[in-house]
Amino acid sequence: MNDPAVITLPFPDAQARARISDDLDTNLLVEAGAGSGKTTELVARMVALVASGVATVDEIAAVTFTRKAAAALRERFQMHLEERVGEPSERDGDDLTRERLSTALDDIDRVFVGTIHAFCSRLLRERPLEVGLDPAFEE
Repeated sequence: MNDPAVITLPFPDAQARARISDDLDTNLLVEAGAGSGKTTELVARMVALVASGVATVDEIAAVTFTRKAAAALRERFQMHLEERVGEPSERDGDDLTRERLSTALDDIDRVFVGTIHAFCSRLLRERPLEVGLDPAFEE
């Protein structure tokens, strides 16, 4: 019996997906349903931002709705950085790209990946006087 042919169709939103990973000079809001591939696309974008030198990890803010999603995004970002650093093309290729990816791994704790609440809290803790808060405020 012959194996059935596998037909791969492009995603109906292929153009939007390509923009996420390719349009690195624009800040983007990515909104899509559960299971649509947001995390995969955002991780690819974050790695591309670092590899291209457009951003360092401390210049990236990835905001999600839940702590669980934030933890998964952070974990996958680190995993993909590790994979890229270990790829033969990066070992034998562009020294600057390899250096950027390695630095990102060293500085992984400096990337912000969290909920909108955590993001706003962080901003308020960093600049309480600018918004009229007591510097010792608590959430």
